[in-house]
Amino acid sequence: MVCLACGTDGTVEEAPRIVSLEASIDGRLWVVDEASRSYLLDTGTPRTLLSPEVLGLSADTFEERAVSVADWRDPAGLNNGTTPLVVVHPSAFLEADGVIGMDLLAGHSLSWLAPSSLAIAPVGFLPEYGRPRAELPLALAGGGRTCFGPGRCIDFGPTRAVLKIQVEGVEVDALLDTGARHLVITGDLYEQLSRDDRPSLQIDVAGGERTRLSRVDEVTLGPLGLEQVVTQVLDVTPSVERLRIETGRRIQAFVGTRPLRQFWPTIDPNAGRLSLAVGDETTHGVGNSTGLGFDVRLEPGCVRVVLLARGLSPERNGLRLNDCITRVQTSSADPEEIERTIQNAVVAPIGSVFRTWVAREGGEIQIDAEVESFLPPIPESEARVHF
Repeated sequence: MVCLACGTDGTVEEAPRIVSLEASIDGRLWVVDEASRSYLLDTGTPRTLLSPEVLGLSADTFEERAVSVADWRDPAGLNNGTTPLVVVHPSAFLEADGVIGMDLLAGHSLSWLAPSSLAIAPVGFLPEYGRPRAELPLALAGGGRTCFGPGRCIDFGPTRAVLKIQVEGVEVDALLDTGARHLVITGDLYEQLSRDDRPSLQIDVAGGERTRLSRVDEVTLGPLGLEQVVTQVLDVTPSVERLRIETGRRIQAFVGTRPLRQFWPTIDPNAGRLSLAVGDETTHGVGNSTGLGFDVRLEPGCVRVVLLARGLSPERNGLRLNDCITRVQTSSADPEEIERTIQNAVVAPIGSVFRTWVAREGGEIQIDAEVESFLPPIPESEARVHF
């Protein structure tokens, strides 16, 4: 049973707002407004970003703008009665219509109640789940400037949520990042932990960067541990170096939604706390990952391939980075339907074949993409939670 009006000292407080989350295969926190526009709740983004279309502006607009509730009311109600200064950012660079960042999130307590609902309450709220709970210190750090391109820079205050975790026994500084799907570790930590038999899948990224998927034996958050966790490895890029300078900490990990959702988390940055309640189950499926081996981004006139795994069927059959996908499975050329079909492939049975058409030389070619395991599969019983 969850008590939604209980304070941390047992007193009864005003019940929080309950916000419905959009059904999402990737497990991240998505909310939808009355106009069916989607927004990502992202603790890894310091400033709220809105696409120009949300405010009726030209598609290439990049500016800081104070928006009243009359201009824009986010579906989570975080700007209710306030006039935040948001960044209007061209939609081609965003995954959705907007990203609600820590400038709005940090002043609230956010509690998962179920896969499809989130409780938003004042700072200090802590729902009573009636099960064991662990609390980890969470610090707000950072402040500085981040740039998205020439002349596209924004300033921000201390809105980076940082905590200590252990990865295979090594204590590291980590960023709480609900914009990430997996646990992410930096390349220097991966090399420190490296061993010859660790599985790995190389992934090419549009723009010339590379990343990889791997698996670590154990991740520890306070007294709680997850075993056999799928992990993304991120090179120490200039953006990672800037993050380390901003926070004054050697950030080597990013805690995404997949590991967080193995518990009942409450994120309360201003109270300096991440609370994790233990569920009834002991296996959570964090050790395996499947899909088509590529990802896309919606751009004007193109569903562009921006991630491509090496050695899997799409690459073997001729798919390239920056290709434009024109259809998947059906004759529909609707970009959003194409994107949904590709994302939903993660729950399709292994071996399922998705017929994919790509624009080439004034026409189309068909490339078959098969749902595969990204890493050698392990029994779910090996991906345990312990405390």
